[in-house]
Amino acid sequence: MSGPQHPVFVVGVGTDVLSLVRIFGAKGVPCWVCSSRRVPGAVSRYARYFPVADPREDEEGMIADLVALARLQSRPPVIFTGCDQHAQALARHRDRLREVALPCIARSEVVDLLVHKADFSAWASDRIGSYPRSMPACQFHPGNGLEFPVVAKPNHRGFSNAGKLGLPSEEDLHERRFSLISNAADWTAYQDCNRDFLPHILIQEYVSGTSASKFSVCLYADSSSKIRALFVGRRLRGYPALYGDASLLQSDAVPREVLDEVAAMVKLLGYQGIAEAEFNCDDRTGRYRLLEMNPRCWGWIGITGATECNIPWIAYRDLIGEAIAPRVVGPGPGTIKMVYLVQDAASVFLRYRWNYPEWVMSPRAWWRSLRADQLVVWEIDRHDWQGTIVCFATMAIKAVKSAFRQVIRKLVAPRPRS
Repeated sequence: MSGPQHPVFVVGVGTDVLSLVRIFGAKGVPCWVCSSRRVPGAVSRYARYFPVADPREDEEGMIADLVALARLQSRPPVIFTGCDQHAQALARHRDRLREVALPCIARSEVVDLLVHKADFSAWASDRIGSYPRSMPACQFHPGNGLEFPVVAKPNHRGFSNAGKLGLPSEEDLHERRFSLISNAADWTAYQDCNRDFLPHILIQEYVSGTSASKFSVCLYADSSSKIRALFVGRRLRGYPALYGDASLLQSDAVPREVLDEVAAMVKLLGYQGIAEAEFNCDDRTGRYRLLEMNPRCWGWIGITGATECNIPWIAYRDLIGEAIAPRVVGPGPGTIKMVYLVQDAASVFLRYRWNYPEWVMSPRAWWRSLRADQLVVWEIDRHDWQGTIVCFATMAIKAVKSAFRQVIRKLVAPRPRS
């Protein structure tokens, strides 16, 4: 690649920000972190920070900020994001952004469909055979098509212009991200505690399994909705154990019919850009069930950067007009692992004691569980020590706060009567 390169704008506040910055920074691509607050990626040696409006409160302001920064670049920047609300904002203003930039994002109607889980449920119910039966909470009652156990979860994680639309805060929705409802008494108690949030809740058939049952089919699809890069990952541990974000994961494989279903969904949607289709392998039946498809980068995208199936880099090269391989596929099961070191250690040594004792380990057993041909540690980059230090500090504070909350809950929980 000769001459000035197209810079990269990484928009958002998730853990993907640092991974994306390091992937492109290591290749000499200028990077800007564009977010409403400083995140670990913003202090990386590979990036410069540019504050933009929070799209949850001011979508138009964020787009105006990005356009202003793009106009200062010598070449149109390529824009990536890993947050739902940022993805919605970028998609809604994709045509405007294309005048000055190269946004890696699908069409607005597609992004909105995938971000709003109730809308996606209605779309997928008669198109995607593996999708669990679902319905809005306000329509659910025992016996009307769904049987216990069921799961209650928010219709969305974050929504662009949520403040103006009067939607619940991201924090309130995060607290309700997964509730297992086993019987009618549980459902009555859930309604009593969450009555104001029921219009924003989706009820879904429960697919049995822990976070270790979750597989992701991650991809980049070009402007013709042809999948050009495909990486399959599996969570090995997450916190909380039943549904939490990954703390240890690995490259893996899924049956051919799962890949075919994802390819068909990409074509049906006319999808373009980076996406993650998340499946749960039901531990009762062994069947893979589609849970959701995220129209954006995902938190642990950094694992692909250590492989030939470097999804962000492949997307970047395609968007700037360079020739790319017809299709690149990720490595086989267990070849490479990625760990959020502080988060995983805190869970294995402390937090699982209250949440999932089966996953508590000795230090030696934990260290053995990290073995692979190649191990990626999210926090560490030997060429980016300032980012590494901030990552360790940020994740340590987060882990301490989480453990403290667990201890408090344990102390104040009512004791069973003898």
